[in-house]
Amino acid sequence: MLTSSTGAADAVYSIRRSRLPVPSADCVLEKVSITGGKFITGGATFAMGHKDTPVHVSQNDYVPKLQWISKNFVVMWDEEEKRGWLVNGTSALLHLLRASLEYNKTDKFNSAFLFKSEEMEDAFTTHTADSAIEVLMNKSNMKLKIYPGKGEMYDEETRRKDAELDKMFKEKKTYLHLEDRVEHFYDILEKIIEHLVDVAGRG
Repeated sequence: MLTSSTGAADAVYSIRRSRLPVPSADCVLEKVSITGGKFITGGATFAMGHKDTPVHVSQNDYVPKLQWISKNFVVMWDEEEKRGWLVNGTSALLHLLRASLEYNKTDKFNSAFLFKSEEMEDAFTTHTADSAIEVLMNKSNMKLKIYPGKGEMYDEETRRKDAELDKMFKEKKTYLHLEDRVEHFYDILEKIIEHLVDVAGRG
């Protein structure tokens, strides 16, 4: 379950706690937290063992990832309004993407933030349940820069006709792009969905 609060337009992506009751002691997910890492941690540590059958074969490429997540559904819950929306995975993915970018505009690392929201292209067709796919598949959007990367530094040597070497220091700049952020949130959603399906199957 994803929670968000609504309010002024500039604060729509300010995520707060849902204030839902804490899980009871007999709840399967008590003391469990799900992050973007390899493990689901909490009171116990969960990891895929050799004898376990995976829910599905995890996708490596961008388009197959979007195809898989589009067939799954997520509940977006507004705690202030006490209502929720059942949306497909790509719509949830786009919401998480936009929310994270809005947060990064004003966080402690905003001096390194390169993304400009006006450069992101919205869906050109009539808005439907699948409009998020158009935004996430847009090649211009995928290439938008979010943060500078660590870069690559190297020396380049050239030999002139007089046999002397000219040395030149060069740096290849790298960046974290919008596509990288989409894949980051995809990986988190994938782990959540897989874990919940596994829990339901063991119930």
